[in-house]
Amino acid sequence: MIYPEMTFNRVIDELFQFAKYHKQINNYGFGNLVDFSRRNEKVDDVKYPLFFITPQNITYNKTTTEYTISIVFGDILQEDYDDGKNVISNMSMIAKDLISYITNPPSNPNSVDLTELFDISLPVSAIPFQERFNDYIGGVSLDITFIVRDSINTCSDMVVIE
Repeated sequence: MIYPEMTFNRVIDELFQFAKYHKQINNYGFGNLVDFSRRNEKVDDVKYPLFFITPQNITYNKTTTEYTISIVFGDILQEDYDDGKNVISNMSMIAKDLISYITNPPSNPNSVDLTELFDISLPVSAIPFQERFNDYIGGVSLDITFIVRDSINTCSDMVVIE
């Protein structure tokens, strides 16, 4: 897809590129995490580990737009949660891969310099979890803010009242 400017869609598409190229991520998605947990297990087969994006906030400034999103990195747990420590550790490493993918262009397999498109607010905090959705999953959840340099006057279809 070609975008004339950096939009919310483009940020999400760039994140999906990361998920697509990462050798450990087998599933990725976008939406409300509650909807993910309500999925029909018989119809919606999920392959783990997963990468799931949930939008949180958009802030418009004079020369920037900030998109805050939550990203869940999750993997299936044994029913007794015995492997929780390993799952959290592994998902934390994938989360760090994402931060590296964004901030270090050589780590980016499609050779796009994402630092030219947007920045992220550092440090980024991760919250470890072990939860029962439809499956027992564990991992980390990041709240990350993407800062896009743009003008608040980017709208080309302004309404003019005469």
